[in-house]
Amino acid sequence: MFGFVGERPDPVLIRQAALLAGTRGPHAWGWAWVERAPEGPALRVQRGLGLVREHLEALDASTREAPALIGPCRLATSGDWRREDNNQPLLGPRWAVAHNGTVPGAGVIMAEQGWKPQTENDSEALLAVFERAREEAAMTAGLEVLGRVATPLAALFLCPRALVVVRRGHPLWEVSREEGTYFCSRRLEGARPMPQPAATRY
Repeated sequence: MFGFVGERPDPVLIRQAALLAGTRGPHAWGWAWVERAPEGPALRVQRGLGLVREHLEALDASTREAPALIGPCRLATSGDWRREDNNQPLLGPRWAVAHNGTVPGAGVIMAEQGWKPQTENDSEALLAVFERAREEAAMTAGLEVLGRVATPLAALFLCPRALVVVRRGHPLWEVSREEGTYFCSRRLEGARPMPQPAATRY
């Protein structure tokens, strides 16, 4: 899992982050990014099967001007990874999510949110919580989920105006530079561990 928030990412560092994250995730790759547009920022997503290292040119082309992005590299633990809609980033009406870990009781969480599952991926439970929360309450919603999910996790949530980082147990590293802040589930050079249990970036 990797991400960025700031002015625009350094393509070299984003490639490094994607390659590091990809050492864990052989089944699927993807990224969601904020696209600047005259009518306002919009959320875009691209994903596919296989190794992210085979798609670095596409990553550079789609995210070069992005003020924020998230990218998972999936090692499948739930759902049929050959179905593209089961892979991350999962995209809802307002938010996209990239997540490492498992969500026990995902079906119960979605039912409580009045959310009809669209995939077999347990990360959809986290997406459901964020979609049902007011944007300014998303951080609180993330912390509430952390309080209920006993297993370690790390997640990046992206909407056109916010990037929310939620972490407990699973590693997540950050690098701060002049152009912005980078995140990766594997340690980038010069990175420091993200604080726990959670942090947010706008």
